[in-house]
Amino acid sequence: MDGNVTLQLFPSNHSHINATCSRNNIFKTVLLPVLYSFLFLVGLSLNSVAVWVFFRIPSRSHFIIYLKNIVVADVVMTLTFPFKVLSDSNMAPSHVRIFVCRVSSVLFYLTMYISILFFGLISIDRCRKTLMPFRGTNSARLARRKFLSGAVWSFLLILCLPNVILTRKAPTSPYFKCSDLKTEAGLFWHEVVNHVCQVIFWGNLVVVIICYTLISKELYKSYSRTKSRCPEGSISLATRTEATRKSPQAKRKMNANVFLVLAVFFVCFVPFHFARVPYTMSQTRGVLFDCNLRLFFFQLKESTLFLSSLNAVLDPLIYFFLCRSFRTTLFKTLRLPPGTCSWLTERGSETVRDSSIPRMYSNVSNISDCSPSSLDTTKVIVACLFFIMFPFALLLNSVAVWVSFHLRSVSTFVVYLKNLVLADLLMTATIPPVAASLLPGAKIQIKVFICRYAGVVFYTSLYTSITLMGLISLDRFFKIVRPWGNTLGQNVVFSKIMSTFVWVVLFGGTAVPTMILTDETPHNDSEDICWSLKGPVGLTFHKYVVSFMEVLFWICSVLIVSCYVCITMRVLQSFRNSGSNNGKGKKKTKLRVFMVLLVFCLCFVPLHLLRIPLNLQQVDVCNQEWLLILHELAIWVASTNVFLDPFLYVLLCKSYKNKLTDMKMNATVNVSKECDRDTSVTSVIFPVLYSILCVVALVLNSLAAWIFFRIPSSSTFLVFLKNVVVADLLMTLTIPIKILSDAGVGFWQLRAFYCRFSAVLFYITMYISILLLGLISLDRYLKIVKPFGKCALQKVRVGQRLSAAIWIVMLSLALPNVILSNQTPKPSGGKLKCSSMKDVAGKQWHEGFNYFCQVIFWGTFALMVFCYTFISKKVYESYKASKSKSQAANRRTKAKVFVVVGVFFICFAPFHFVRVPYTLTQTRDSSDCRAKTAIYIAKETTLWLSATNVCLDPLIYVFLCRVFRKRLMTTFCKETQESSKSSLTHMEMSQMDHTIRLSHNDTSHLNQSTLSSSFNC
Repeated sequence: MDGNVTLQLFPSNHSHINATCSRNNIFKTVLLPVLYSFLFLVGLSLNSVAVWVFFRIPSRSHFIIYLKNIVVADVVMTLTFPFKVLSDSNMAPSHVRIFVCRVSSVLFYLTMYISILFFGLISIDRCRKTLMPFRGTNSARLARRKFLSGAVWSFLLILCLPNVILTRKAPTSPYFKCSDLKTEAGLFWHEVVNHVCQVIFWGNLVVVIICYTLISKELYKSYSRTKSRCPEGSISLATRTEATRKSPQAKRKMNANVFLVLAVFFVCFVPFHFARVPYTMSQTRGVLFDCNLRLFFFQLKESTLFLSSLNAVLDPLIYFFLCRSFRTTLFKTLRLPPGTCSWLTERGSETVRDSSIPRMYSNVSNISDCSPSSLDTTKVIVACLFFIMFPFALLLNSVAVWVSFHLRSVSTFVVYLKNLVLADLLMTATIPPVAASLLPGAKIQIKVFICRYAGVVFYTSLYTSITLMGLISLDRFFKIVRPWGNTLGQNVVFSKIMSTFVWVVLFGGTAVPTMILTDETPHNDSEDICWSLKGPVGLTFHKYVVSFMEVLFWICSVLIVSCYVCITMRVLQSFRNSGSNNGKGKKKTKLRVFMVLLVFCLCFVPLHLLRIPLNLQQVDVCNQEWLLILHELAIWVASTNVFLDPFLYVLLCKSYKNKLTDMKMNATVNVSKECDRDTSVTSVIFPVLYSILCVVALVLNSLAAWIFFRIPSSSTFLVFLKNVVVADLLMTLTIPIKILSDAGVGFWQLRAFYCRFSAVLFYITMYISILLLGLISLDRYLKIVKPFGKCALQKVRVGQRLSAAIWIVMLSLALPNVILSNQTPKPSGGKLKCSSMKDVAGKQWHEGFNYFCQVIFWGTFALMVFCYTFISKKVYESYKASKSKSQAANRRTKAKVFVVVGVFFICFAPFHFVRVPYTLTQTRDSSDCRAKTAIYIAKETTLWLSATNVCLDPLIYVFLCRVFRKRLMTTFCKETQESSKSSLTHMEMSQMDHTIRLSHNDTSHLNQSTLSSSFNC
């Protein structure tokens, strides 16, 4: 949002100040845009669903009225995120940045404070509901609440409108801040509005604290009254469930959920309002603040502002946990069975599910005994989050490992960072099996592997990272508080000994014995497989390991807090004594060390805070299932450490950052020398591979097109498949031109035609196929959940319109790539680079379009993971309910479902890991020759994998579309072959029908029939 700070505080050292105080650092231009992009996708999805659900619910209570207003505010806030991403990443032109300062930022803050006010009103409503539960509502009271909601919107809109009007100055430089666009009156009003907003926040904070103090008091009285009625001791699950249904403890569970409002309020808004006052003063009274101090307040404000933005993602949790009407409407819309999320619908758990991840460092022995079946939903969500995080964590940590092994261990800090990199890589490697074990229907072999090996490594690596962060904090303490000391803690040999000691104690003393003692035979009917794998000695050792790890965490926490208290005092003293030029260069570096504390608190503290009530409530934990839900989510939050740590290396380790820079600098012998690509590989091997691909794809897709257009479009599945065929056929027709271009055959005009037209069509058809595969996944999901086609997305006309919209939008977005490739081709040495045909606007559009395509891919990927997770769950539940004996038919049917996922992941995932750095080397001239060549070869290799999509898509037609198979066999097979293959298909279907007949209830029969039909078109 803000540009560079270029105040000339010391004229003789102007360039140094500019370099030191620039806001265009990796934090603002890379990290924040990535986080906000992810937040935008998640927030838009959740809030769109929330809007769709809420506006099907009548406003019959004060609570629903307030929630509807929060939904609208969150949607508006979410829509401002793309503008902030463009502005912070410096990809936006000046007029877009002016729009961000004048309109988008105002809307962002407006909706934030509207949400804060409604949080206060919700707290008052919850307090009234708890203290006076029998006081009802009437039409007059509802009308007053609607009028109050309108007054809140009107007041804040009127308050913020002058911020739009008074931001009217023209920028005098391309590097401008939002405050540069404000008039004198605008700066004054901006400061006044900020102080008014502070009053709004702190006033609501007081209201929230008072309300929840009264609520807590009332809950305590309720617990005291019902304590004698609660079942005590060790009782059976059935007895506990029946007692829970009949006792008032079910109400306690729902009352405890109201504290979610308090938690979201404190997590999102409190940190930002501690940082906003000094930041506003640094903007409006620049004379009182030097350059580095303003930069510090800016980074602190942006960090806490991101926490405030999380409100748009966390608010749906409030709707889900606190609003029964929202849950009921959502479940009816998704056609979920009555037992889904029973911990929210006040029904006890009838069954007990396995706990596949070993809670080896949680001292709650009875979690597995009362783990509700509704936890499956949470586990699926956590598994999806693990799968989404894994590729990013693997990429970042692989780069970190490669860089760290090129660093010399010349300091204690580098030694600890190298060990932290190794711990994070081990933890990252365990994420896929851990996530797979959380999915419904996971094989018992996977669960045993998790309990015996992968889960042990996961948690041990987690606590290794915690211990190393404690040592890093101690090292930073010595570095800042005693910079010239020669203590033992600053000795490199000591750091190596300590690191080795940590690995030996944690892995040798806890992990290896745990693996050895987890040696019992697993039982399918066991309530918890991980516990059943341990003998008496293993269980006893496990309890000691649990206690040891808990003590280790709190020791590290005390150590880190103590170190950073001393560091904070030292930094404040440095700020007071930094009147000379010598101190200014050090302040920014000292402030960065607090990133370790931030990552530690964000990742590890929530998990261990949740374990306190879990460990203390041994008996009542079954009645507080929301703690188990939060515990599962906290495990994922703790694992995000592997994603955030690589950013610590860049921010804190100068040698690490310099090594990344040296990779670029050492490869360039002469900066002015032209970087010529070595095309000896791409001009020989890839043309041969593409030639084979072209021949096979042309035959398969011509055949598919001929067959499909003899089949009427009787379902959305057929509509989407027909569009995939057209996209694949167009992509196949571009391959011969790519072969000639890569092989260097023909004139340079052919290469120019390829760059301007053929390559654009190639990529457009690729992303059209990606979007259509996403729609096919959604269609398969709806086919199972809504088998009778009541959803609008299952109508053929809607499918045709969606397909047409995809073609129109993608072609419209690609057209500027053709138009802006209008520069005169300048072949050098008989070679022509496609980027040389683009002007500045063409390169910017090309880069922006590539990022948009990345969003398309990852959004489609998330959609497919969601859809096929629930499809897998449905398949597993149906087979389990029907007790089918035909295992061969089951395996074939299950395998068919995942053909789309397999094709999607094999073809498109590798290419999208490589495309962003390749686009940057094309559009920016800062990359060196070696990096350009390596990324170019990687791009071409993964691009060929993406092109194999045109050969693999026919597998989808054959395996998933029965009409296509029947038409294919009728056309080309002989009568005997036709009858043979038809009998095979009928045998498969008859086996599935047999499983249906084995089902003893009508519901299972219907589900199995639905599944068998949904795997075919």
